[in-house]
Amino acid sequence: MRPGARRALAAALARRGSRPGSFSAAPALAKGFEVASTVNASSREFMRVRRDAAEIAARRRRAAVRRRGLWTAATVVGLAGAAGVAVTIAQDGLTATATATAVLVLALLIWAVTGLVRAVAVLRRSSRVVAALPPPQPGRPAVAPGIRSEIARLNDYSDGLRSLVSASAAGSVSGRSTAPPGPLAVQLRDVVMAADQAERQLRQLAQDYTGLARTGTRAPGASAASTAGLLAGEIGAGVAHYGQLVEATAAVTSAAAALQAGAPSTTVVPAPDRKAIGGGAAGQSPTGELQEQIERLRALALGLRELAGPAD
Repeated sequence: MRPGARRALAAALARRGSRPGSFSAAPALAKGFEVASTVNASSREFMRVRRDAAEIAARRRRAAVRRRGLWTAATVVGLAGAAGVAVTIAQDGLTATATATAVLVLALLIWAVTGLVRAVAVLRRSSRVVAALPPPQPGRPAVAPGIRSEIARLNDYSDGLRSLVSASAAGSVSGRSTAPPGPLAVQLRDVVMAADQAERQLRQLAQDYTGLARTGTRAPGASAASTAGLLAGEIGAGVAHYGQLVEATAAVTSAAAALQAGAPSTTVVPAPDRKAIGGGAAGQSPTGELQEQIERLRALALGLRELAGPAD
C-alpha cells in the first residue's frame, strides 16, 4: 500500500471512530504499523549480526579450534596404534602381518600429523584476524519512533568507525606475516572498545526512552512526558558528541596511515576536537608525528570513555 493510501485509510478510520458509539480502529492500525516496524528492525539486526566481520572471524576461529581438536584426536589414535604395532613387533618379530599393519598405521599417523599442522596454521591465522579486527558491535534493538533518527545517526557513525578500523586491520593481517599489530592498530582497537562503551550507554538510554513511550498511557502524563523529553535531549546530545569524536578519529587515523605509508599528511583534525586532543608541533620527524597521532587517538579514546561514564 502506498504512503498516501495509508494516510487516507488512517484518516477515514479516525473520522469513523469519532462518531458516537463507533469503534475506532486508528489506534489498532497505528499499533500494527509499530509492530511491523519492530519486526522489520529485528530482522535487519539479525542479518547485520550474521554479516558482521568480527562475528564471521570469530565463527571461523571457533571452527578452526574444532578442526584442531579433531586432528589432535586423530594424531593421538595414530600414536597409540604405532605404539601397539611396535610392541607387537618387539614380541613376535617382523612378520608380514606386522609389516602391513605398521605401514597402515604409519600412513594414518602421517596423515593425522599433516592435518594437525595445517589446522594449527589456520588457527593461528584466524586468531591474528580476530585480534586485529574490532570486537563485535553492540546490539541494536528496536526503539520508539521519537528517537529513530538519532539512533540511525548513531548506527551510521558506528558503521563508519568499524569500516575504518576493519580496513586498517585488513592491511595489518594481509599475507603470512606473524608480526604483532603495530601501535596504531592497537590504539585503534582501544578507540573502538571505548566507542562501544559509549554506544552501549546511548542505546541503554534509548531503551529507557522506548519503555517510557510504550507505557506512557499507563503512567502519569506530565511526569512521563517530562522524563521522556529529558532522555531524548540527552540521547541527541550524546549522539552528536559521539559523532564529533568519531569524525576526529577518522581524521587522525587518515593522518597516521599517511605517515605510516611515508606520505606527508595533509589531514586537518576537526576544530571542535583540537583542544581535547592537542595541537601539532612544527618540525617533527615522521616518527614523532606518528607518535603524536597515536597520542591523539589515545585522547579520543579517553573522551569516548568519558561519554560512557554514567554507565559505570
